[in-house]
Parts: sequence; C-alpha cells; structure tokens
Amino acid sequence: MNHRELVSLAIEHKKAEAVPKGEICISPAFIEKLIGRPCKSYEEKREALELLGLDIVVVAANPEFPYGASFELAVEEISWWRRETQLYIFALVEGPFQGSLTHIPFEEYC
Repeated sequence: MNHRELVSLAIEHKKAEAVPKGEICISPAFIEKLIGRPCKSYEEKREALELLGLDIVVVAANPEFPYGASFELAVEEISWWRRETQLYIFALVEGPFQGSLTHIPFEEYC
C-alpha cells in the first residue's frame, strides 16, 4: 500500500495497516541538519520525509506562511510531488478567516 492509499483509507475512516504521518511545516534548517547538506530542492525535502517515515507532504500556497510559496510556485511544487512520489499531497491555502489575522491581533480577532 502506498502513502496516498494509506491516507485515503484514513480519511474514509477505513481500517489501514498503519496510522498515516505528516507534518505541516518542516524548516529547511531542520532538513539540512537531518540529511547533512543544504536543502536546495524538492529532492532534499523528499529525502528528509523518507528518513522521517512520513506519508504526507505539505505544500503551502501562501507566501505569508513560513516556507510558503506563491500560488504559481505551489502548483509547480504539487506537480513535482505528484509526478515523483507516492506521498499524499496536502495543499495548505489561505482561507477566509486567516486573511483577517494579518490585519488585527489574534486576541482581538477572537
């Protein structure tokens, strides 16, 4: 069973051989320490995700998010992950409420 199938089963509340794992934000600095060389491409991030045993890769389509990218770059990254891996791709996009948080403090927003 590949990563996409495993995550899909979990989303459908079906029995799977393992609990899928992922992380929303993995810093390039962490990746560099983990793999022992600079994180310059998706290849290095893939190597880190494999070492960590993750099933999900998160692509942030929001330049305001740490390590996020513009929509166009995020689409390019999603295409790469889809073509080159069997990881489940989780696209993190800005929602209607998140945009407000850039204009007012969180406490006031609540």
